[in-house]
Amino acid sequence: DPSRTPSPARVGAERIVARAVPARATPEEAVTGAEILFARLFHNLSQWVGNAGCQALFSRAFVLCASTNPVCADVRFQMRDAAPHLDRLAENAYLCGGEATVEGVTEVVTSIVTMLTGLIGDEKIAMGLLEDGPPTPHRAAARMPPDGPPSYKADDPDAPDGAATGRASPTDRRRGHDR
Repeated sequence: DPSRTPSPARVGAERIVARAVPARATPEEAVTGAEILFARLFHNLSQWVGNAGCQALFSRAFVLCASTNPVCADVRFQMRDAAPHLDRLAENAYLCGGEATVEGVTEVVTSIVTMLTGLIGDEKIAMGLLEDGPPTPHRAAARMPPDGPPSYKADDPDAPDGAATGRASPTDRRRGHDR
């Protein structure tokens, strides 16, 4: 039944949540796993949208999910001592149970992925921002000494057709050889 097929955002959210929270978790395990998960997601995503943007996305996701999942009701995503904190999640988890908490957390992550996808326009990029976090710093390759061999065509003064400047000649551009 195509109507029961989970959305790609849901599938990605389930994968993210499953790494942090066991499906058959106790309320304590679910809350602990959710707090660790949201701290990691906050860290990864805040590198791109900032702390305030990340807090807004997470808060909005909890508000949207509160109408369909009682675990999310009145949960407030706040920063405390430079770390994200989920107010009322523990209380709601004890009332609803561990499995319902995992489902609620999955709904919230699905909502975050959906909102990010709407902003960015590409679900794979949105998932990458959540899962992968900030990129590792780029390290430039070691420079060749001035008397060493040319490292690429633009460094070779004897290369034809303007290659010494790193630009294609007008003739090459007309032929579609422009880089």
